Amino acid sequence: MSPKTKYESSTSLADVTRPGEPMTHTELPTLRSILKHGIYIQEKKLMEEDVDRRNYSISKLVKDVRVEVVNCLQRANSQFSPPVIITDKYTERKIQVA
Repeated sequence: MSPKTKYESSTSLADVTRPGEPMTHTELPTLRSILKHGIYIQEKKLMEEDVDRRNYSISKLVKDVRVEVVNCLQRANSQFSPPVIITDKYTERKIQVA
């Protein structure tokens, strides 16, 4: 049996999270659902606007995902709003680190 090459032994993020899908608004977002939603947004931009995922900046992707995450959390608790509990900058940083 031949040794695995770097390409064969590594896994991509899409393999771990499965294909991208929109965030469900009936449940609180988990890290996995946030990553899936990010992949979904990249695929959607590729199909709708013909934007290559390499040209779609991480900061723009994080801002798009943050809006959906904050909306889901605000539906769960109306007091969860950026000035009171969490700032937009902090939310973007946490999503980008993931």
